[in-house]
Formats: sequence, structure tokens, C-alpha cells
Amino acid sequence: MAKDYDGLVLRTVNYGEGNKILDVFTSEKGKLTVIARNIREFKKSKGKIAEPFCRLNMNLYRGKKFYYLNQSNIIESYSGIREDIDRMYIAAYISEMTYSAIESEEENRILYELINKTFKLLSEGEIDCVNLLFSYQIKFLSFIGYKPILNNIDIKSENFYFNYEDGSVFPKEFKESYRYYIEIENNIYKLLKIFLYSRLEDLRKIDINKYERVKIEHILYNYMVFHIGKYKYKSLKMLKTLDLI
Repeated sequence: MAKDYDGLVLRTVNYGEGNKILDVFTSEKGKLTVIARNIREFKKSKGKIAEPFCRLNMNLYRGKKFYYLNQSNIIESYSGIREDIDRMYIAAYISEMTYSAIESEEENRILYELINKTFKLLSEGEIDCVNLLFSYQIKFLSFIGYKPILNNIDIKSENFYFNYEDGSVFPKEFKESYRYYIEIENNIYKLLKIFLYSRLEDLRKIDINKYERVKIEHILYNYMVFHIGKYKYKSLKMLKTLDLI
């Protein structure tokens, strides 16, 4: 029996003759793979097939292996993302890391709201897109069970380290007790706390330099890889080519 879902399109792929696969993240059932058949006829009678990063109301019915799109309506197009190459690849990286790390049909409404709000702010273009990426990434890791422990050290310390195993921060004298870590400075520590605890809307006030961008990207990427396993992201490679991070 067909059912309505609210979902964000993370990726689209052509499939066979005139069909399309949509990787979507729904508020009701988490990650789903959806097949839209006979695109040309679908557009004439049943609704638009959205581009990546759109929010849809979808009427789906379940087959043996996949969900099939019966009808769709665009709720939010978030067109501003696709009008700017920097924002587009930031959204692509967010989509790629999210899709690779979560299980199919596993509800996570708080993560759905986070990615929806991030796409909305990316589309509006009033907040630095890299700041949005970093804040999304550290919150995303927290929501799937890997929240860093960023309140366990005196900020006055000069030398301390971020531990990739549990996301904790420790001073130099405990260095021998850990295996996977990176040295961080006070400003990096403060920024990580801001990205973790601040609302996305409050990132308008944050300004970071090139060194801070590179260091924070390195920390969050390696922390993510340590826990998720996937280390190759096509969109991340493009972000580096664009010199965004």
C-alpha cells in the first residue's frame, strides 16, 4: 500500500532506460532508495522529479527490494544551493557523508531536521558555507553516537590534544596514554566547541582563517573516518580543488 513521506533528495542517478534512482533521507523512515520509473511520463502526470538537495512530499509504495515513486510534490527546492558551486559541493559532501554513515530505514528525526535546516541556510547564502559544513559535521557525528567530549580541559593550557578514539581532549602530560590524536591550539579548541554547541543560525558571527579551516577539516575528517570507516569522498576532493578547505 502506498504511503506519503517527507524526504530530502541526497543524490539522483540515471537507471536503465528513462528511469532514475533517488537516494533520499526521510523524516519517517530514515534513508531510502527510491526508483522513479519512466521519467518523461511521470513528469506529465504525477509531478516533478526533484534535483538533489530538494525537499519533497513523496507517495511511495514498497516493492521486494526498493521503494517506488508513485507521486511527488516539491516542498522546498533550495535552489540557492545549485546556483553556487561552493554551496553545491558543500551540500554534496554533507549528503555523501550522511548517506554513507546511516543504515537504511532507521528513523532519525533529529538528524533529518538538522540536514533540512542546513540545506535551508545553505540555500539562503547568508552564512559562510564552510562554517555550516563544520557545524553540521560535528553535530551529525554526535547524533549518530560519536559526540566529542569538549568540556574536559582547562582552556588556559598551552599544549593539548584531540583524541580520535572518543573525541576527548587531553593535556600533554597524558600523551603516552593514547594512540590516535592530534595536537590542537586554543583557538581550534574554541572553534570546535562553537561548531558543536552553537545553533546554525548563530554562525553568522563566526569568522575563521585559512589555517583554522584546514586544521578543523583535518580533525573532523579523521574523527569521522576513525568511527565510520569510509575515507574516500568525491565531493571532498572537489572542495579541496576549489580551495574551500
